[in-house]
Amino acid sequence: MARSTVKFTDDTGDAIVRDVERGLFPRQAAARQCVPESVLNDWLELGRAGREPYATFATDLDAAEADSALKLIAAITDSAKTRPSLGGDWKAAAWLLERKYPALFGPRSAGKVAELKTPAAAARRVGEVFSPFKPSPTNQA
Repeated sequence: MARSTVKFTDDTGDAIVRDVERGLFPRQAAARQCVPESVLNDWLELGRAGREPYATFATDLDAAEADSALKLIAAITDSAKTRPSLGGDWKAAAWLLERKYPALFGPRSAGKVAELKTPAAAARRVGEVFSPFKPSPTNQA
């Protein structure tokens, strides 16, 4: 562990947590407070080891990252659910699937990406991945 030249204060920790809640990555939030990434990593290491006040900071930072992700996912899913006539976009759901399940829905090649350009194509892919059976001529829709 490197020697920290920046002292931890509750105000600095709170500012970093607030910026992470707003969507910044922890290292960006730390940089806004003039805290080098190495120092942030030291603080988090001390926190994971249970040392206060770093433990509370590490817990708060983890919660802030989860809250930020939840807000972004909610915005994407809300957009995907909205009727197209009101500005909704099925591509928001496709984007989320690509990132959450890259092995299943991530781009494998330019040809594969082009195959998922319509809602019907995306629905077929979902059926292929999650269906417990392979479609046969007798059970196709």
